[in-house]
Order: sequence, then C-alpha cells, then structure tokens
Amino acid sequence: MRYEILKEKEKIVIEALMTDKGIINSIPNLPERISESFINVLVYNENKLIGFINLSTESTNDFVFMDLFLIKEEQNKGYGKIITKDFIEKFKDKKEILIAYTKTNNKRANKVLFKTGSLVMKFDETNYYSLSDNIKLTENKLNKLVEHRYYGKDNKKTMGKCIVFKK
Repeated sequence: MRYEILKEKEKIVIEALMTDKGIINSIPNLPERISESFINVLVYNENKLIGFINLSTESTNDFVFMDLFLIKEEQNKGYGKIITKDFIEKFKDKKEILIAYTKTNNKRANKVLFKTGSLVMKFDETNYYSLSDNIKLTENKLNKLVEHRYYGKDNKKTMGKCIVFKK
C-alpha cells in the first residue's frame, strides 16, 4: 500500500472520489467530516487509487478518529485489514488513542476492526473500536469518549443509547 497525504487544495480529489464511487450516499456528514479532519490520506494499491482515510480529533485531543473508505470494487480483498494495521503501527508511539468507528450493520468493517482492535463502545447504531493497544483506555478516558459522543462538537446533548464495554 502507498499513502499520500493531501494538501489543502487537493481535498477536491476526495470529494470527486466520493461522488464518483457513491461513497457519499453511505456515510452521513462525510463532506463535513472531510473538511474538519486534520489529515486526509489517499490510499493506493500499486498505482491505483482504492480509497482514502480521514484523521480528526473533533472536540477532544485525547482521541484521533479514523475514517477509512474503500471504493466498492476494492472491498473484500483484505485491504481494510492491511491499512488498519499500517495505521495502528504509525500511531503506536503517539499519546492519543486511535479510534475507528463503523455502523453496527457493516459486517465487513466490524469483522476487520474486531480482529485489529477492541470494541469499547456502542452508541445507537455505531460501534467504536480502540486501535491503540499501547495505551490503556482508562475509565476516565472512556468517559471522555462517551461524553464526546453524547455532546459532539456543537456541545449540544444528543439522545441515544450507549453501551460501554470493558477493555
């Protein structure tokens, strides 16, 4: 795999990829999530663009949230697992906890994340996984993650059912 960090003006490439590949229809608030992320990374297999990654801190600096998107024809080939493991390795010496999340009904993504991380929380229809084995997810940090999910970036409480799993 080859990863290429995008410059600010190149974010249009991701928006074109989303539109062309239909990704935008399956992920809520994706354009907003792209614009608010601090790093956008294009993912290539050899010279073919197969997907992209967003990394964001949103309203907390304790966590880095990872969004991984693969174009449909490149899914189910093991690339998600390879990419996730690569980013776990890149973050192993960081102080932030790398968090990946996916819809509970996304069986393929949940399978990959369950094998590479630890399921720590379910909020409504979203599963949250810690990908940072080198950092203990303390009760205090887990409470911050729950609080972040309940309040979000606009600091307005959202209603929802939250289940927390012990790591």
